[in-house]
Amino acid sequence: MDAKSEEERYQVIVVGAGVSGLAAARHLLKSGVNSVLILEATSKPGGRISTLKFGKESQGHHGGEAGLIELGAQWIHGERNEFCQLLKASNHRHSKTSWEGKGDFLCPNGMKVGNEIVDEVLGWLEEAIEKVEATFSIETLQKEKNGEADSNGNLSMGLYLQERFLAYMTEQYPDLTEGSYYYDLRMALFQWGMSFQRIDNSCSKMNDVSLYRWSEFEVNPGEHYNNFRRGAQSFVDEVLVGDILQSYIMYNCPVQNIQWNDSGVTITTKNGSSFCAQTTLVTCSIGVLKSNLESLFTPSLPKKQTEAIRSTGYGPVTKIFLEWAKPWWSPDFKGVQLVWPNEYIDCCNGKTNKMDSSLETCWPKTITGFDPVLENPNVLLAWLGGQEAVHAETIPKDIIIDKCVEVLGNFMGSKDIPRPISAKVSTWNTNEYFQGAYSFRSTDGDAISGDICSALSDPITIENVHGTSKPVIVLAGEALSKTHYSTLHGAYESGIAQSSKLVQYFHSLNSFIKSPKTLAKFNATEPRQDSSIQICSANGDMNSKFLVPVAKNIRVPS
Repeated sequence: MDAKSEEERYQVIVVGAGVSGLAAARHLLKSGVNSVLILEATSKPGGRISTLKFGKESQGHHGGEAGLIELGAQWIHGERNEFCQLLKASNHRHSKTSWEGKGDFLCPNGMKVGNEIVDEVLGWLEEAIEKVEATFSIETLQKEKNGEADSNGNLSMGLYLQERFLAYMTEQYPDLTEGSYYYDLRMALFQWGMSFQRIDNSCSKMNDVSLYRWSEFEVNPGEHYNNFRRGAQSFVDEVLVGDILQSYIMYNCPVQNIQWNDSGVTITTKNGSSFCAQTTLVTCSIGVLKSNLESLFTPSLPKKQTEAIRSTGYGPVTKIFLEWAKPWWSPDFKGVQLVWPNEYIDCCNGKTNKMDSSLETCWPKTITGFDPVLENPNVLLAWLGGQEAVHAETIPKDIIIDKCVEVLGNFMGSKDIPRPISAKVSTWNTNEYFQGAYSFRSTDGDAISGDICSALSDPITIENVHGTSKPVIVLAGEALSKTHYSTLHGAYESGIAQSSKLVQYFHSLNSFIKSPKTLAKFNATEPRQDSSIQICSANGDMNSKFLVPVAKNIRVPS
């Protein structure tokens, strides 16, 4: 990379136009950092948000509007966060809230599990998780390592809960043994709870989840299942992108390599283009970072960041949406949850119980249940976790539909369940630009000294010609949120927090002029009419110029 003057390069290139990247870019521009480019690998903004027309009147029946489904993030968890406040202010918050995991708990052949047993087992699990939150922390782990407290044997969340539940069963039901009906039923309900948690934590198995870092996550106050009024994608398009950001985004531009040194960064895309900047803010998923660590950065990231990325959990979740010509369930249907005595998947260790099943045959047993979808009365939603979720993404839709009808008929005790007219399956796990759903705190991180979130959040710096520290690479995304990882508001807040570090740096240099128009009318910034931009050639030569129409959604650097 040639050490050209800083005016010849972008100040910041944001990698990824997901919620975190968009929040970062908005904050940069609002703060006066006007030379910004966003490189997005896919053809749309929003990252792991994807709203589709599907369901109610989706075939154009009776002239009605299509229903909407969220293949990706669909809820805002809590109300006391900046993301939800923006949702309210822009009138994109739905007046109705949702739920999951409700309704009757059924066994094969249509037998309903008594509410007393359901409440007993799931109530025990809720109390056990609350005890974990009150008892274990990273400080507890450190004391155990230092010999200042009794060791818990490096327990995972899954192993801890499973051992405690087995002890509970022995204490409360000494006469019940494995193989007896009520013993197996309670174990199956416990595993339903573990399956729910496995999806909630986006892990392959609960034994991967850190016991000691569980309490780091904080539930945001307020309603837990807030919906988007017209779909999450409309909020992204109209509010996060809007008129201002659209001209800064370059779509279908997956990044192949980020070369960094004391001059800044040269970013090469898979289509052969190269772009230069003083610094870059990288917001791709932690799954993409984990699988591309060796090739994405040249030179490699420092050991601290590399270890933190590798030690951050990230796993699969899959959604299956099924549409019927008309609902066969009652209007007050809350859902149906599936309990598998003798045949459940052990979601703590990821193995089947009493069966040696392949993914091909056992994947339906990871479906926790079928839930209704808000304002989509002909559609039900099934959730899957673990490696079975990854496998389900590769199965032809006809087989998905057949298996789901078979399972529903078996558990509802009916041979008259009609066949759905359509199905839609999410593919986040097999998509190379996401490679999973969201992050969790892994047991791998327990071996790392210090705070993983801080290691991920620390800018990667070099010493500039003035002898001061210059941020060259800054990471952002939901995985960097210490207390709200895996959430939309965590991603949004991370984008703002991490971009603020770059704003502070550029302010310290006084290297840009704040535009009164940009600051006063942030939602109405107009693109420059210049019809070309400077793009580095593959070797970083800033003398190479290419004509690029503004209509191609590329913002001309200031």
